[in-house]
Amino acid sequence: MLEFLCEDMKINLQGIESWDYTRLMELECWFCVKINNRIFFEEPLFPLLEFIYFYIEWGKDEKKNFVYNTIESEENPMIIFAKRKRKWRINSVWRRFECAEMFELEQLTGAVDKMIETLRG
Repeated sequence: MLEFLCEDMKINLQGIESWDYTRLMELECWFCVKINNRIFFEEPLFPLLEFIYFYIEWGKDEKKNFVYNTIESEENPMIIFAKRKRKWRINSVWRRFECAEMFELEQLTGAVDKMIETLRG
């Protein structure tokens, strides 16, 4: 099971695709990725809006890998979804463990979309 979690809050994400970078960097909050109830990635000051922006942009062409680099860190990429044959791997320079599990694209997008929906309220 794959979960993307963040602080419990409500955010108006309307039009995020056209927000300027300053606005995308306004919010830093607790963010976590769990795989089978184990914390794979956790950051207390994660640039959540920047991540969501790049995730939405990637959704326009999900055939390519998702590589999220943040300007907030010199250590990048923060989160990667890399396609391997017909399944996907998740990785991060800040991972707590090596994840060998492969995911269907729908598992990855479903987990992120679920987190985004909880933010929208």
